[in-house]
Amino acid sequence: MLYLTPYLMFDGNCEEAINFYKEVLGFDDAALMEQCFNKLAAGGTVTMQLQDTFWGDRFGTLTDKFGFSWMFNCPLKKQE
Repeated sequence: MLYLTPYLMFDGNCEEAINFYKEVLGFDDAALMEQCFNKLAAGGTVTMQLQDTFWGDRFGTLTDKFGFSWMFNCPLKKQE
């Protein structure tokens, strides 16, 4: 991913959650985003599956097993 600026508060399981997020999150690539999305969705709830959108990006949302909501957005490569 290009950047990530989370503000998270935990109730006693911070180390477990941070280690989980460090393992899951990666770079600005649609295939890698899909892997990250699926790992974060494990034990959580997908509210919108990753899909190509009308605004030209691949987008999806979920709530992870720690109760945090995530929005994934990756620009689709433009065909030339």
